[in-house]
Amino acid sequence: MPDLSTLDPMAIAARLAYPEAEVWQWVCDRDECDGMPHDSWTQRHARTKQRPPTGEWFVWLIIAGRGFGKTRTGAEWLAKQVRDRPGFHWAIAARSTQDCREVCMEGESGLLRRLGLEIESQQYNRTTGEIRLPGNTVIHSYGAEQPDRFRGPNLAGAWCDELATWKYMAAVWHEGLMPALRVGNPRVLVTTTPRAVPLIKELVARDDGSVIVTRGSTYENAANLSENALRELRRRYEGTRIGRQELYGEVIEDIEGALWTRTIVDDHRVVWADDAQPA
Repeated sequence: MPDLSTLDPMAIAARLAYPEAEVWQWVCDRDECDGMPHDSWTQRHARTKQRPPTGEWFVWLIIAGRGFGKTRTGAEWLAKQVRDRPGFHWAIAARSTQDCREVCMEGESGLLRRLGLEIESQQYNRTTGEIRLPGNTVIHSYGAEQPDRFRGPNLAGAWCDELATWKYMAAVWHEGLMPALRVGNPRVLVTTTPRAVPLIKELVARDDGSVIVTRGSTYENAANLSENALRELRRRYEGTRIGRQELYGEVIEDIEGALWTRTIVDDHRVVWADDAQPA
């Protein structure tokens, strides 16, 4: 029998004409293959900021500019979780059902490609947005415009894309997603372009080790982006508020030149005005 540890799963899948996900399952079930590298993308291609942090974190929050590689990172991370821990249920959540399907699942950097599956694969139900893999592994997909859909499943982990843009952010996160994460030492990866919304600020402010924040800019992925597009982005947005947020991934709370900033208002909040004290 050949030494499988020297072979790439994609090559095996191509030779056998099986989806990569089935090949992974076959490889992982064999005693001879202990120690086989399951994450060649992280080891060979991912930048440092695209590699999962160490430690006992619960949320890995990637706040980065457009084009940073957030979608690829999210899809690769979830694919690795599925391969390493078969038999659990997982979730992908995005701003809308359409975004989840077209970007996170079926997109060029989406999960289907990371698992070696085609859109027409029998393991992918395009109507329900579910992927079912060997060993009773199920990946659910959700749009944040439908908060009630998050109730019910027992999840081992989730990838939340563009969290800062979710319309019902608080309801989905606190009432839907968090209670569903209750098996298998669950973890959550959040990939988002920044906005100064309460949940993002709350996660960034945590200092107990439960949240790891990774920040990045569009230009860190310049090697994979069009040079003409990058020049145009610099010409139009360099030094502007939009550029700081959408390209450099900064969480900007105040409008430039504002007389009353959020910091000033928050520092001077009171429960009762002087002339409205209760008797």
